[in-house]
Amino acid sequence: LFPSVQLGWLMSSEKWFNVPAVNYLKLFAGYEESGNDNVDYYAARTYFANAGFLQISTGLKLANIEDPKIQRETTHLFNAGFQTALFNNRLSLGVDYYWSRTTNLLTRKAVSDITGLKYMWANDGALRNWGIEGNMNVVLLNLRDWKWQAGFGIGHYQNKVTKLPATSDNFITTYALDANGQKDLASAKTIQGYTSSVYGQNNILTAVGQAAGVFYGYQTAGVFASDADASQAGKYGYLRYPTGLVSQPYRNFQAGDVHFVDQNGDGWINEADMVKIGDPNPDIYGNFYTSLTWKGFTLAADFKYSLGNDVFNYQRSQLEGANGIYNQTTAVVNRWKYDGQVTDMPRAMASDNDEWVNNERFSDRWIEDGSYLKLKKVRLTYKVPVNLSWLQAISVWGEATNVFTVSKYTGNDPETTVGNGVLQQGIDAGFLNQTRNYNLGVTINL
Repeated sequence: LFPSVQLGWLMSSEKWFNVPAVNYLKLFAGYEESGNDNVDYYAARTYFANAGFLQISTGLKLANIEDPKIQRETTHLFNAGFQTALFNNRLSLGVDYYWSRTTNLLTRKAVSDITGLKYMWANDGALRNWGIEGNMNVVLLNLRDWKWQAGFGIGHYQNKVTKLPATSDNFITTYALDANGQKDLASAKTIQGYTSSVYGQNNILTAVGQAAGVFYGYQTAGVFASDADASQAGKYGYLRYPTGLVSQPYRNFQAGDVHFVDQNGDGWINEADMVKIGDPNPDIYGNFYTSLTWKGFTLAADFKYSLGNDVFNYQRSQLEGANGIYNQTTAVVNRWKYDGQVTDMPRAMASDNDEWVNNERFSDRWIEDGSYLKLKKVRLTYKVPVNLSWLQAISVWGEATNVFTVSKYTGNDPETTVGNGVLQQGIDAGFLNQTRNYNLGVTINL
């Protein structure tokens, strides 16, 4: 059962309302509940899965533990606002505030090792969202032959994870591309007690008190220009990093390596030094538009903007990692090559199981400001004068979409995502960007 109620009060229609400057005033508020059961069909069932052994035989192993109490998530949403028109409808204003809380959030909680599994599904999470949106429209000219209006919309929202399973206060999720170039959003892994076999792959954080889907990695402080600089960076000299080898448990960062920030000051660079390094959620977003009419011609333009959102440039991390045999961008030409060279591009080096420097690991090197301003659409329309009983109107129009983008982002398009999921926002995997289109058309009203 998901109830909802919406209430509105057209205050300007009341007999006692007598404000000459206000032509229209409506107050509204509402509450609604909605559900989400978008979870694997087998999540609430105990089942076994096929497993290989030594490449010569197969067997069955426990793959999931049933939670008979599992249920759909529920979002409770409250909103309130107003809409008004002033000065003979020359100025229109509106504001809408909303607040929501998602309970029974579907999460994967840790279970005992004796089960043979790491996690099971449960309704042990909660999420809170709130935001405000405003809009304004102004009629600047309203003459016989000339009409001009303009307006804008602005919005701000915040979301915060308020509860996760008691067994795991935080989760990190991996975004990467598999060998076939397909996106792979790996299952959540708990931070506590988890040691990554590939540094830098765990890059999306879900933590109590943080927004969902923030970027999680290493902060950087440039590139070591010389070995002398590197020798003074750690607690006891060189910053160290684990190699995973028994014979040589660690190595030192050297000239040409990225200077990763040692957050806890222990002289080691490892997962304990990973922090929040970006947020795909914008500070503000919205649009503004204008429309100018002269006789039968109308020229309209619509702009869209976003400020304060970060983008994980996954494509650039692959093309400027300088750690393999694949082609790289020309930015790698500026890589560190000799002692004393000052550059922001680290040395080229291969990464393998014995070399865990990983200058290409997930860090703020790959996080960019994704703020942008776009001319989304410009359209010229001509309304053909007709006087027929069976034809109300006919218009001929031409338009261009995605005309231009203003942004400091170095990728193809800052307005990017790899999916609709909350953990897939603000990730640029090099997919085709929104193309510029030109269209011509006729609109007939009978």
